[in-house]
Amino acid sequence: MTFDRAGEPGRTFLEALHARAATRPRSLVFPEGAEPRVAAAVRNCIGDGLCVPLVIGHPDAVSAALRGAGCDPDGVEIVDPFD
Repeated sequence: MTFDRAGEPGRTFLEALHARAATRPRSLVFPEGAEPRVAAAVRNCIGDGLCVPLVIGHPDAVSAALRGAGCDPDGVEIVDPFD
């Protein structure tokens, strides 16, 4: 039997980290929310149940980026830094 850094047999470190994060999702702030890579990360985190995202950026631009990444922006808190 082999153990990884997380001390759990048969899991990679990231798999163990994801499993732990999914049991207690926390808020996570994503700056530059209109960037496609950020929108994809938000989509993945929501899909995996890893966190409750708070995305910073102009609401229209962030919503468009999230839609482009295949994520429903209605379920995401978007904060306009200029408000």
